[in-house]
Amino acid sequence: MDRIINELSQAWKIQDKDQIEDFILEILRNFYQKTFIGIGAGRMGFSLRSFMMRLGHMNAKSFFIGDTCLPKADNNSTIILNSSSGETKTNIIFAEQAKLNGAGLLLITQNSKSTIGNIADYILEIPRFESKQIMKTFPEQYSFILLDYISSRIIEELNLSNQYLKSNHSIFE
Repeated sequence: MDRIINELSQAWKIQDKDQIEDFILEILRNFYQKTFIGIGAGRMGFSLRSFMMRLGHMNAKSFFIGDTCLPKADNNSTIILNSSSGETKTNIIFAEQAKLNGAGLLLITQNSKSTIGNIADYILEIPRFESKQIMKTFPEQYSFILLDYISSRIIEELNLSNQYLKSNHSIFE
């Protein structure tokens, strides 16, 4: 566990914090008028799905690709796409279709020069890091924690109380 926490801590030290603040500003721009749609595959998708849930707790219109009630992406939509490579074929197709319909595209990736990076309106690049963990565990973990941090910053900027967030939480738990 110490090794994992150390890797995450080292990556945070080299993370471009200005990119994070700009990413937050992009999300906050017309926050309650937008529809947010998350796109991601595999564990990168799981970490983004958690963030989309947090946006819902903030009372934003928030969805994830595959939701049965997913609205059409249009010029009032902001797509948030989480892909370490920026080259996942299904993500590329979804991103291109959303852009054709006028949606804004925010990308979280380790590869800003990727296919999706080339069409994104804004890129939040997470550090490339030589991890000792299996496969792509590091960017999956890092993006999950990073998106939790971003959630907390948005909550601060919107001056939302914990009680308000709880009022938008599932009543089935």
